[in-house]
Amino acid sequence: MKHNLRLLFLFSFLVLFAQTSFAQTKEISGTVTSKTDNIPLPGVTVIIEGTTVGTETDFDGKYTLKANVGDVLVYSYLGMKSLKKTVANQTTINVALEDDADQLDEVVITAFGIKREAKKLGYLVQEVNSEDLTVAADPNMATALRGKIAGVEIRSGATGPGSSTNITIRGISSLSGSNQPLIVIDGVVVSNTNIGQGDFAGGFDFGDGFSNINPDDIERISVLKSGNATALYGYRGANGVILITTKSGKSGKVKVDVSSAASFDNVLVSPKFQNQYGQGRFDTATNTLEYNIIDGGSWGPRLDGTQRERFDGVGTAEYSANPGDFKDFYSTGTTFTNSVIVSQAKNGTDFKLSYGNLSNESIQKGATLNRHNFGLKAGIDVNEKIRVSGKIDYTRQKGENRPELTDGQSNTIKALSTKPRNISNSLLANNYLKADGTPNNWAGSFTMNPYYATNTLLNEDETNRYIGLISLDIDLLEGLKLNARASQDLSFTNAFIYREKGAFDIAPNGKLDEFNTTSKTTSYDLLLNYNTELSDDFSLTAAFGLNQINSSFKSIVTVGETFVQDNFFSFNNFKSKNINPSLVRSKSNSVFGSATFGYKNYAFLEVTARNDWSSTLPIDDASFFYPSVGGSVVLSDAIPSLVDNNFLSYLKLRAGYAKTGNATDPYNLQNTYLISSSEYNNQLFYFFGVNEEGAGAGASLRNPNLVAEISTNVEFGFDTRFFNDRLTFNATYYNIDTKNQILELSLPPSSGANQQVINAGLINNKGFELGLSAEVIKSKDFNWTTNVNFSKNISKIEELAQGIEVQVRERQFNDVVQVGGKLGDPLWSLFGSTYERDTNGNIMYDSNGLPMVGGIDKIGSTNPDALANLRNTFTYKNFSLSVLLDAKFGGDVFSFSDMVRATSGTDEITLEGREYFTGGNGILVPDGAVIDGTLDPDVAARGVNPQEYWGRLGQISERWVQDASFVKLRELSISYNFPNTVLDKLNISRLSLSYFGRNLAILHKNTANFDPETGFNNSFSGVEYFGFPSTSSHGIKLNVSF
Repeated sequence: MKHNLRLLFLFSFLVLFAQTSFAQTKEISGTVTSKTDNIPLPGVTVIIEGTTVGTETDFDGKYTLKANVGDVLVYSYLGMKSLKKTVANQTTINVALEDDADQLDEVVITAFGIKREAKKLGYLVQEVNSEDLTVAADPNMATALRGKIAGVEIRSGATGPGSSTNITIRGISSLSGSNQPLIVIDGVVVSNTNIGQGDFAGGFDFGDGFSNINPDDIERISVLKSGNATALYGYRGANGVILITTKSGKSGKVKVDVSSAASFDNVLVSPKFQNQYGQGRFDTATNTLEYNIIDGGSWGPRLDGTQRERFDGVGTAEYSANPGDFKDFYSTGTTFTNSVIVSQAKNGTDFKLSYGNLSNESIQKGATLNRHNFGLKAGIDVNEKIRVSGKIDYTRQKGENRPELTDGQSNTIKALSTKPRNISNSLLANNYLKADGTPNNWAGSFTMNPYYATNTLLNEDETNRYIGLISLDIDLLEGLKLNARASQDLSFTNAFIYREKGAFDIAPNGKLDEFNTTSKTTSYDLLLNYNTELSDDFSLTAAFGLNQINSSFKSIVTVGETFVQDNFFSFNNFKSKNINPSLVRSKSNSVFGSATFGYKNYAFLEVTARNDWSSTLPIDDASFFYPSVGGSVVLSDAIPSLVDNNFLSYLKLRAGYAKTGNATDPYNLQNTYLISSSEYNNQLFYFFGVNEEGAGAGASLRNPNLVAEISTNVEFGFDTRFFNDRLTFNATYYNIDTKNQILELSLPPSSGANQQVINAGLINNKGFELGLSAEVIKSKDFNWTTNVNFSKNISKIEELAQGIEVQVRERQFNDVVQVGGKLGDPLWSLFGSTYERDTNGNIMYDSNGLPMVGGIDKIGSTNPDALANLRNTFTYKNFSLSVLLDAKFGGDVFSFSDMVRATSGTDEITLEGREYFTGGNGILVPDGAVIDGTLDPDVAARGVNPQEYWGRLGQISERWVQDASFVKLRELSISYNFPNTVLDKLNISRLSLSYFGRNLAILHKNTANFDPETGFNNSFSGVEYFGFPSTSSHGIKLNVSF
């Protein structure tokens, strides 16, 4: 009986306790603001102490969560002091957070993903967060970075979201090697290679490793520019490092983020064509303009609307102008992107599952790109001391009919630039095929009806890419942590180029090219980190690590020529087949360490050292060592009068010295023989060189005595903040010497070889970078922030090989233009034919009144004088407006397109002097011109035949060099964040709708016919060669979070 009473009493007590507990569970809501200015704070973490239950404040600083009476709510926010509140009988808890001086020094990502307080570094790390990266919904990760980091120049092929890009940080430091930075994603060293891009003869841009990353999956990007910052990455980080941190699970609840965007692209810049004269030529025998379909230029009679023989000799067509035909050829391109991210962090585990999709139709009909990105990132705390984490990303990308570049026969820009002005787009579109199925072209060699290029499958490619990481973290002792990880970037690309019979002059009997490539980068890291307080005044942070990287690039190029059965693309259907396999491998082992000593948390000294062993260098010289030392002093903490100073909130001085190295490409050490592709006298033979029959260039000699390139970096600067951190300013000066350049030295034919790999040369880069950020207006309802970056780099070739004045990097096959370096000048310089000038520098004219052609010399410099960008962001209640201006000052560009349009008579500038053909004046010789000999009296009176004049200028490359400066409206975004009243009804945590624009306008440029950023090859710049037109984009974007 007593036992039953006890059970009944216990049961009643539990019921009463449960009822009391449930009665005390309540919904708590409130607003979190800044105590300094009473502005709502979005993203404040609110967690019940001792649990993982919590939430975050929304855009208006508001939050809601369920808690029990007696629970302690912990409010935390970066840069502010955490605050605790105990739940009592209230249902509303509003709090105001104070600034925390100890946290105001931002935490940044440094080498190997280590988080460091910025004030402890002897260098500046610039970062771009997810919001700034994706504000304009740019689907290409690299181009999304443009205009957002000081001292970083990013050039793109402009053929769409899948274009490859060139990124240079603080100028060009290598004459022959890559100048691209190292890309690291969540600690994974990734490859940024590509299988093809434009060269002077043509080609297709199949993209690179950076272009197929999903920008919506990125949390932030950190850019390491100085030698001190990159030293721990060894020679692979010699050109700087871009650290990418992807999103991960954070919230206690499952969080779903959905983003969708649609953009519409149109041609930004069109060439200026003349619309008064059509196809034909000037007949000097009859002194009349004659129309004929044999001459491909637009030097014929005035367009009069009459019926004349059609361009292909079939019937007649109206002989009329076609203004606007360039832009009309291209359609409105579309890009649709969708992204879904599911994440959570709870009870020692976290995960993030992501999917992204891109679907792009180019402005050029038939050119498409589709991309799928899948990602899984997860971690688990095995116990209090051990954590295991990892990730796997998979990307599948498929492209069709990527536009051909430069001098390629299917390049539509080339076709539209040279097309006689009387031939309409509709005429070409309706008659783009002949009866035999070959393209119906107008007169001329290497021409192609552009509608054949858009209506025929000419190429396709597919890339499958896997990025994997497994990481183990162990707390060995107090302050001592170990991290071990293994990672791999594995990519498979398969591409086909199709050339039907009779379509291409270079393959009249048909051709099929297949490229199969496998790129693999495998990395192993072991890292020990130690952090301790040596005394009340002194602290120590140290790291020691081992690293091994294995890289390989395998390719098989299969070529079939001459169809058996016309236009059936199978290698078994070609009479001639050739297979060219290639395997390039390299390996490096490294040991490195760093130690940072702190004094009273305001003075810091960091020392690093790394030694690399590279398989690409000779065994005796495979090891190279480079140290660095850097320091910083926070004067605003060190000088008592500056502590808690409202005017000067923060002042830090920093300086650094570092040596970094760079190895050579694989297989540059030993000369090898090749095996002939065909039998001679029933046997194969070995040959030494490039050409089997010895009629062309000789061998490229290797060098068994190569040593590593070495760069010496010196930099110093300061960081400061004013008016309670509302105004920040930083400045950096740097000086970089890179010696032992690994060059391919051209040799005279008498040597029997074409070139030799040597160590020679010294390049100096020096300059400064400035950054300014200001909260111009900060109030409850309206805020205005501005960010400015400015940088100037001066490069100079201090030394080249003995007796060498110019080192050529690339050259057009007729030497119309060359890109290279000249002793004493910056990189890169442009070389080509010049005007003949007298001793006073005046242009000389011959007796026929034509400018005289001089020799090959320097005609320009591609190196910009300065880079600058300005971003303004305005917010009013739930609305926000962001505007990004981007500018480049100085630097030159050579336009092959302008030259050809002029010599073809299609350019607007060729209208001058056409009265010559009807008895009037041509292009007059300037008054006071320097004449070589005696000027022809008729020329003195009437001037020069304009066709002859522009034909002569087509032989003078100097004429076609232009200033590449620009100011662009790079990005514009207008967003609206829906208020809580709407969110609560929809049961979602965030909803925003945005309009965005990219490259909306070029506010200033000096190139009349093209965007000065247009390029075709990421290994050099400064040449525009029938460049694919850049686009302006308008779109809308929707973000939803659950």
